[in-house]
Amino acid sequence: MIGWVTEDQLDPDINKVLAQMPAKTMSQPLRASDGYHIYYVHQNRKITEASIPPRDKIHQSLFGRRAERASANKLQNLRNSAYIDNRMTDK
Repeated sequence: MIGWVTEDQLDPDINKVLAQMPAKTMSQPLRASDGYHIYYVHQNRKITEASIPPRDKIHQSLFGRRAERASANKLQNLRNSAYIDNRMTDK
């Protein structure tokens, strides 16, 4: 699985075939410089200026993810290093 690709990421001949394929279809085997490939077009999308989030929103999102990951790691480290002394006494 290669995920989303732009037109300049694949061989030009393969791009021509993929650009004509409707969504949810599979290609015939296509020859490329490194062998044969079969592609499945799950969905087509157009990238426009309006579809790209502003730089500060991207930064905020990435910073939020990093902070969540650091917080989760810190909590896991605290759990791993915790010592609980369970003593049962008979009365």
